[in-house]
Amino acid sequence: MVSSGLGAVNPLLIRRIFDDALFSDEGCPDRGLLYGLIGLMVGLAASASAIGVVKTYLAAGVGQQVCGTCAEACTPGSRECPSASSPRRARVRSSRD
Repeated sequence: MVSSGLGAVNPLLIRRIFDDALFSDEGCPDRGLLYGLIGLMVGLAASASAIGVVKTYLAAGVGQQVCGTCAEACTPGSRECPSASSPRRARVRSSRD
């Protein structure tokens, strides 16, 4: 949700770059504002990427916990394992298959 919000800010910053920094009422580009807005855009892109990495890391951790829970519930030689994500029983391959 936050990364989507960060992505929505980018077009607003681009408009601000063109309207206020490059083509201001004074006729000269405002380099200080331009550099600041570009720096803000780069920072937002880096933040959105970092959030994506954290989300992927957390999702992988949850997936590993679910798989670990299922593996712990199975006994050696068991052919069925209760799945953590479904009320049905998931079929697990044993070493005899």
